[in-house]
Amino acid sequence: MNFKNIFNLNTFFSFIIVFVLMYLCYHLLYGKYNIGNYLINDFNEKLLINEYNNLTIKISSIDKDLNALYTNKDDFIDEITKKKYGNTSSGEVLIKIN
Repeated sequence: MNFKNIFNLNTFFSFIIVFVLMYLCYHLLYGKYNIGNYLINDFNEKLLINEYNNLTIKISSIDKDLNALYTNKDDFIDEITKKKYGNTSSGEVLIKIN
């Protein structure tokens, strides 16, 4: 191969590389799954994980309350009535331990 052929081949592959980079940059900014969509997806995933954790905490609390009702433990039944009515009697202090 002479110098002219090598130069032409190098120029051809350089144009292909530049075209591919331009194509990738365009789709990075304006494509269906661009940077903005990625950040929104990441934020939604964090919200979903947070809600899932909150639901598992609430479910475990409900399981404890149902177990207390099943075994008829007085302290748990008293706590359930306090949750139901929400108000404590005068002079009573409610301490909730998670």
